[in-house]
Amino acid sequence: MKQLTACLAVLVLVAACGVSSKRTQADMDRDGQTIAAALEAADAGGMAFHMTENWVVTGGQIPKGKQSSIGLTGDGGIKAGRVKMTLKFTTGSSKPSYDAVVGQGFLYVKAQKGGGGWMRTPQPAANPLYPAALLELLREDVLLAKRVDPYSLVQQGNGFAHKYVVVPATDQLEQLDAVSLSGADEATFLKTATGEIDVFVSLSGNHLQRVEVHLVGTDPTSGEKNSITSTSDYHSAKVGEIALPAGAQDVQPAQIFG
Repeated sequence: MKQLTACLAVLVLVAACGVSSKRTQADMDRDGQTIAAALEAADAGGMAFHMTENWVVTGGQIPKGKQSSIGLTGDGGIKAGRVKMTLKFTTGSSKPSYDAVVGQGFLYVKAQKGGGGWMRTPQPAANPLYPAALLELLREDVLLAKRVDPYSLVQQGNGFAHKYVVVPATDQLEQLDAVSLSGADEATFLKTATGEIDVFVSLSGNHLQRVEVHLVGTDPTSGEKNSITSTSDYHSAKVGEIALPAGAQDVQPAQIFG
């Protein structure tokens, strides 16, 4: 055990060597390109993923000291800018499951029970439900980021990975939170809103392994504070072409899950 601990200490020391205390724009651009390339390669070649999400709401009409929470999981694959997965809600009494497809600017959903057909709604409204599975969006967020920190060496599964921390710019933060605000409301929201994208890539080849998205924002109208943690673990898999469901009924975002 002592030998293992010493080995880990050496690895962390080596990873930290050469990292300047002053981070330049060129440094951030270089690392941003590395992260973006890993996300693009994963999306182009196709990968399978397992996602978990926890969404906690406090404040507003919710009594002090109480909270409302939504938990869900997603299992599926990504390829060529599209996502296909099974979404399962893990909170509530019924815990429904849905087949879901994301592509061409829309979210398509069909309940696994009940015999209903496909419905679709504009994708941006659903971004907060599964941001860690939206590799195209995350790649854009990385390239336009406010800040990209140097990688750190972390344990990932049975091995190690390079972890990059990305702080999205204002426009990208609003997009991840699916908010459309202006004027005083936008200024109020941005005063306390925070976002972080953590991207884990392999030590060799910079292959995508994991994405974590952390979002916190308060609705300036309702006063509700939303705290979202979305995590996806990626692994190699043969993913075929993801087709968009035909004949889907257009619905408002609030109606997409019935």
